[in-house]
Amino acid sequence: MISSTSMLDTERCRFTVPQRGRFLLWEVTRFCNLECRHCCTYSGPTVSFDADVPTERMVAVAQALPEAGVEEVLFSGGEPFLRRDMMEIVSAIDPERTRVYIASNGTTIRERIVSELKQSRVAGVDISLDGHTPELHQVVRLHPTSFDGAVRGIEACVRGRLALRVTSVVIPLRVRATITLHQ
Repeated sequence: MISSTSMLDTERCRFTVPQRGRFLLWEVTRFCNLECRHCCTYSGPTVSFDADVPTERMVAVAQALPEAGVEEVLFSGGEPFLRRDMMEIVSAIDPERTRVYIASNGTTIRERIVSELKQSRVAGVDISLDGHTPELHQVVRLHPTSFDGAVRGIEACVRGRLALRVTSVVIPLRVRATITLHQ
C-alpha cells in the first residue's frame, strides 16, 4: 500500500510513482467527517489538511499512473470527497488506461458529485454501510447521522446509475454487545 500522507511530521510525503504494478490504494487525506472505531489511518474531523500532498503533485502523479503500469486505483482516506480538489485529481487520470474507484463513507455524495464522477468516467464508488439500522451502523461509525448520510449517498449513486459497491465492517453480535455496553 502506498499512502500520500504520513503519520510522522518529518515525512510529509513519501508517495512516489510505483515502478511497476497493477493496483494502487491511494490515501489522499486523513481528514474525515467521521471518526470510526475500526479506522486504521488515524483519520478524523480534527486532523489537519496541512499534511495533504499539494494538488499539483497529486495531479502529476495521477497523470503518470499508466506509465507506472497502474491499471486500477482506489482512492481512500479519510474521506476523499472532503478534499476540495478531489475531482481535479480524478479528472487527471485517463480512464481508458486506469480504472478509478473511490472508497467513501457516502455522507458527502450528492447528485452533483455523481454527475462529475460519471463525466470523469469513474469505474465506481464504494460506500460503507455497516448495518441495516442506524444503531448497528453507528456501532462502527460513531456518529448519529452517519447511517442516513451513507444511505443518501447510495441512493444518489443508484439514481445517477453510477456503479456502486456497498462495503461493510462485520462485527459479531457478542463483540457488538460488548462495544455498546462500554461506550
